Amino acid sequence: MSIRGDGAEPVKLQSTETQTALLELFTSEGCPRCPAAEAWVSRLKDSPKLWKEFVPLAFHVDYLDHAQSKDPFGSRAFSKRQDAYAEAWHSDSLRTPDFVWNGTEWMGWYNNEDLPAASAKKSGVLIANSDDQKKWTIQFTPATGDRAKYVAHAALLGFGLNSKGKSDEKTRPARLTISSSSPSPRNLWRRRRMITGANLS
Repeated sequence: MSIRGDGAEPVKLQSTETQTALLELFTSEGCPRCPAAEAWVSRLKDSPKLWKEFVPLAFHVDYLDHAQSKDPFGSRAFSKRQDAYAEAWHSDSLRTPDFVWNGTEWMGWYNNEDLPAASAKKSGVLIANSDDQKKWTIQFTPATGDRAKYVAHAALLGFGLNSKGKSDEKTRPARLTISSSSPSPRNLWRRRRMITGANLS
């Protein structure tokens, strides 16, 4: 269903009991191949599986920014999010574009593969209610019936968003190595090898 932006009517959203996958794209305007990856994600809005089997999110990292060109959507928090994944995977590199499917790196986009099959795992039912589309009440009933504490995360999603600026791709190296000796606080998570727009096929 669609939600009106004027908050004119109450809204109730309810999930199925089956787990919905989270598809994440780590991207940047300073990455040569990222526009193609972002366009691919945007086309998913026409998929009948959208919201039912997967939810797509795009995170613009900021480690490719420089004085002459900065990604207006870039965020250090998103860069740290990607680095946390790399840490979990015991990977010594970060790449853009980089896809993550339910917490696991997914390289299928580079090979023109379809998205992974939907999970049959039953996680529980999530219900979200709002009278004004500003304040929400969240209720989650886990399939296992456990009484563990859960944290709800919300994200404002939009398709077809564009910035007025253009990235200067010519100044971007295909590979960038950051020294791991005495990193500054800003570059603490950048001790991994960066792969930007690499041809991995």
